[in-house]
Amino acid sequence: MSVLLAVCAIWLVSASGLPAQQHQDLRSDTEPEGSVEDEIIVKASRTELPASATPAAVVLIDTDTIESNVVVADELVSVLSRTVPGFAPSIQKLTGRSETLRGRNPLYLVDGVNQHNAMRDGSRDGHTIDLAFVERIEVINGSNAIQGVGATGGVVNIVTRDPDLGSRWNTSFDLRLTGSAELDSDSLGYKISGLSGGGSESFGLLAGASFHERGLFFDADGEAVGLYPTQGDIMDSQTVGLFAKARWVLAEDLVVSFLLNDFDLERNGDFRVVRGDRSLGIPTGTI
Repeated sequence: MSVLLAVCAIWLVSASGLPAQQHQDLRSDTEPEGSVEDEIIVKASRTELPASATPAAVVLIDTDTIESNVVVADELVSVLSRTVPGFAPSIQKLTGRSETLRGRNPLYLVDGVNQHNAMRDGSRDGHTIDLAFVERIEVINGSNAIQGVGATGGVVNIVTRDPDLGSRWNTSFDLRLTGSAELDSDSLGYKISGLSGGGSESFGLLAGASFHERGLFFDADGEAVGLYPTQGDIMDSQTVGLFAKARWVLAEDLVVSFLLNDFDLERNGDFRVVRGDRSLGIPTGTI
């Protein structure tokens, strides 16, 4: 009996290896010699994995896409809702309630670090870093426990910019003005941000700062939308962001990074909410 089992096992191993060998030979005949396929590495996990090894849909939002979307609305969830299928529209408030990925809450990370406490979700995960310091965003769809907490809808990993090793020192500034279509003075706002960095072959440093003044948001009829007095609002607010990142290359396979991210958003308190009346069709407003 044991001899029969051994013979069957050998036959199964040889049979399963035959198609793989044929597939490998077929690829060697059809692909040009020396061709290399680009491999996408996903970092929104405890270990770096190729996209082909992740059993879920992966969306990568690059720097150009982020910069073109912040012109419309300079906040994370607005960028995600316009670029990630199944991401709920942003309510453009301080709270992240109802901003879901395929109906469930995603887990937000900054360079792999959780943005909320497992004991109490404050629903502020979408407002922890300025987009001026973000290189790309990696989104993994589907519930998973790869981070151990919170990813019932998926994972949103915000990857910050890296200093350019071996480059000379470079500095860039960005100035943006915002307002409503009617150019109402209450809607006017502005943002100024800057990044400066460079380094040698083994050490690099990147530092940045941003200041964002927001006015009121207006609907299609030119009326100021209602403030959210209980959970907080990003209208009529000031945001200050500080960012620094250093990288040391100690060996070929050993790199040490240091990241500093300070993000502060505070309302000015110049306006107050005017409650509407659902039965009369009067929406909530702001004065």
